[in-house]
Amino acid sequence: MLVTLQELREYMGMADNVSASDADLTRAISAASGLVEGWCGREFVVASTATAQVYNFGDCVRFLPVNDIATASGLIVESSSDFSTWTVVTADWHLGPIQPRTGHPYTCLEPNSPWTAWYGAYARVTASYGWAAVPVGVKQATLLVAHKLFRRRSSPTGVEGVGEFGPVRVSRTDPDVVGLLADYTRRVPGLA
Repeated sequence: MLVTLQELREYMGMADNVSASDADLTRAISAASGLVEGWCGREFVVASTATAQVYNFGDCVRFLPVNDIATASGLIVESSSDFSTWTVVTADWHLGPIQPRTGHPYTCLEPNSPWTAWYGAYARVTASYGWAAVPVGVKQATLLVAHKLFRRRSSPTGVEGVGEFGPVRVSRTDPDVVGLLADYTRRVPGLA
């Protein structure tokens, strides 16, 4: 989950209020986290240990898109054409972008030389996948969505209330959430 129960309670101004069900708030946080990660096309997990993931190099010649990598420390790149024999090729590649924006992960492998050839159809990349920390904008968007989902239990039909001009409906898309997540939306199709 992208925010804690305590963070949501404080955001909603109910840090000491015990009347709200922790189970309902936790469900709202879980659902909001899933919505935010689905919208962005990536998971904002905090990197822990290095794990290996296999990618199909396909038609990529200038760079290989990878899932978010938090740090270059411990990076191992291997290639194979048959999944049985792997050749270490770490020295031929580096993580890109070379200088990711502050707080953002690496998202691709780039060759160290324009003459670097990929040595097989598959790449096995061992790295610390994820983010160094959940970005502030992602946390804020998650809090907004979780708060909205929690309040929706009082308006299951989507009507927030009745105003001077009739029913006030809950909007489908919150422009503040869209704006907060704009810098974190994955732009490489097919990767989460």
